[in-house]
Amino acid sequence: MERLKRMSVFAKVVEFGSFTAAARQLQMSVSSISQTVVKTGR
Repeated sequence: MERLKRMSVFAKVVEFGSFTAAARQLQMSVSSISQTVVKTGR
């Protein structure tokens, strides 16, 4: 389930074209978005 959430966050970054826009849309901090994307690659 956690992997699915990480992939969803990554998809939003791609969809919106930036970490900032994805963070705003998901109501998360840019730092949280960044950490989630890094974990997606593991």
